Amino acid sequence: MMATLQLPDSLVSVAWLRQHLEHDDLIIFDASWHMPATGRDGLREWQQEHIPGARFFDFDGKICEPGADLPHMMPNAELFTRELQQLGLKQDSVVVVYDAMGMFSSPRAWWMLRVANHRFGEPGMVSQHLYQAFLHLLWVEHSAFIALLLSGAAMAWLQGWFGQPWLTVKLLLVLAVVLPLELLDIWLGHVRLPRLFHHRHPSRPYSAQESALLDLYHGRLTRIALWVMPVTVILIIWLAVGKAW
Repeated sequence: MMATLQLPDSLVSVAWLRQHLEHDDLIIFDASWHMPATGRDGLREWQQEHIPGARFFDFDGKICEPGADLPHMMPNAELFTRELQQLGLKQDSVVVVYDAMGMFSSPRAWWMLRVANHRFGEPGMVSQHLYQAFLHLLWVEHSAFIALLLSGAAMAWLQGWFGQPWLTVKLLLVLAVVLPLELLDIWLGHVRLPRLFHHRHPSRPYSAQESALLDLYHGRLTRIALWVMPVTVILIIWLAVGKAW
């Protein structure tokens, strides 16, 4: 069994790299890229010659935001994770990045890896405990949502509103929009994220999979909810207020 591999510094020597070239945890990225006027192609040069075992880090064509107005933009967590996993990156990998010019384009790949690793801030003992407290407080929100549903159903039954067209539309909005978002929020906030933090040490940087999960919850789900929920709530209130019209 190989000993755990650790980088001696931010920069490594040729001798250190040659000594650990066969280590299972070592991942070498060739991030060569050249200005268009040079007529050189980093991928073609990598195909012709590269450090043994090096994988090509294509931040110009693959590991970038599709359709962006500017080149080399940082992709979303899902795309970044997928591309890096295809290159063989794992949670315990030790990464060395280089380029054909010495230090021209490789700092870009190094920066992208750093950004992805710390997208949600530097993990720490205090921040992790605060975040776990936030997850526990989600029960207050979800309990209030359940109480609101039950009280609304009880009022509709007592007032004899069931069967009214406006109430039918209101219930359809709740079932089609509000309930799915709440169930997804409950699943992520009370199952997936607590399980993630239960098994990780606060000093360890976020893995690509953990970053993708956090991006799903605080990125895409939050953005969707911020757009959809206010519109839905306004429609529900309008239906409730206009029931006597």
